[in-house]
Amino acid sequence: MQVINRSPLKFGNPGLEEKIFADVRNALQDVRTTEDGFVVNDTKWFWKNPKGQLTPTVVNEAKFLSGRFQRALREFDWEIEFSASDQRIDGYIQLQTETPRYSLPDENYLQFISEYAHLVRKHPGAVATTIYHSLCVRPSFSLDATMFDLQGLLASEEGVHTIRVGLEFETGNIASSFRALDKLNNLFLKNQIDVGVFITSEDKQTCATRIWPQSNRNGSFEELENRQFRDNLAVPLWEIGFRPDRFDSTAPYLSSTGDVYLMQAQSDTIEVSGEIFKKHIGNDGKEIFCKLY
Repeated sequence: MQVINRSPLKFGNPGLEEKIFADVRNALQDVRTTEDGFVVNDTKWFWKNPKGQLTPTVVNEAKFLSGRFQRALREFDWEIEFSASDQRIDGYIQLQTETPRYSLPDENYLQFISEYAHLVRKHPGAVATTIYHSLCVRPSFSLDATMFDLQGLLASEEGVHTIRVGLEFETGNIASSFRALDKLNNLFLKNQIDVGVFITSEDKQTCATRIWPQSNRNGSFEELENRQFRDNLAVPLWEIGFRPDRFDSTAPYLSSTGDVYLMQAQSDTIEVSGEIFKKHIGNDGKEIFCKLY
């Protein structure tokens, strides 16, 4: 599986940063359909609806990815299906770090907001809530580049600290992506995590719509960017994208049980609007059809 490190967070501790990313990268790359990686069969398949019409159908299961990823992540000492404040997320880990924590003294709050807003070219009201939750409610382990430029207005606290990392892995559904981001943000606002890691499809054309063609699973970082998804987030977010290693019409398909399977060709064919479709038996004995070229 190709893993794209989109927006790494900096904690002033390279070992800690590498630990977080390496765990996620290795767990994602443990998701394999063949010996040489995550190879996806993007052949288009159809099923016969109750009216006898052929309509596109999805044959790859999202649970294959999430299940294998979580099993691998557990091997790196992450807690799986972590629950806090009535929220359940895919992964959670606590790590020790000796890097400083930053906070914003009350007397510098208005000046910091004004200067930060000017530098990022936003209205002060648009950044005030994020800054309040990031630097006032609790100390922050991570500063963005603009905040680093304003370090003179911040207070730093040395010592050994615990950083709490929450993780969500969304396989491609745009609505589910926003729910996952909202969970991470809520846990941050409730002081249950310090940092969020969010993983989803890198884009549509080389990932989401190739794994799940003709479905509502069209979410991706590309789609999230189009919706300015960061505007309502206070949580420091590490964004990691994924895409298949390659596509191959002979590769197996993804089952919800975590296994892979192949279509079983049958002798039957049907004709629809002058086109010939061959019958196959898919996952769970489902009858599906592939166009003969």
